[in-house]
Amino acid sequence: NIFNKYKGLISALIGALLLSCVHVPFVVASGFKDVSGTTKYADAINFVHERHIVDGMPDGTYHPNQPINRAELVKVVMLATNAPGLDSAVFSSSCANDLALDSWATKYICYAKVANLIDGYPDNTFKPWQP
Repeated sequence: NIFNKYKGLISALIGALLLSCVHVPFVVASGFKDVSGTTKYADAINFVHERHIVDGMPDGTYHPNQPINRAELVKVVMLATNAPGLDSAVFSSSCANDLALDSWATKYICYAKVANLIDGYPDNTFKPWQP
């Protein structure tokens, strides 16, 4: 099971995200327009950005005070675990009634569903845009 293989890494990532609630004074320069040395959680943001786990918004911002939604969380976990085959994963239909096939999130959510890492809701929705 892919989850068991990456359980430690997923736990470490979630722990790092939770520990990022504690501000540490050392801050690396950010690649995001809206993240500076005084931004809360700047160290954690830089950590995941440098490891290509998050890439921010198309306009070069990160929106550090915006809550993460379900689709974004699945993408972060899939990228953090280097899910095997994710880069080449292609789906011919969406795996949830509320997820368009051409959405950026489809690849990550459907991959995670096929790997039995997530389930979604009984009505075959995932509610990807909810926090």
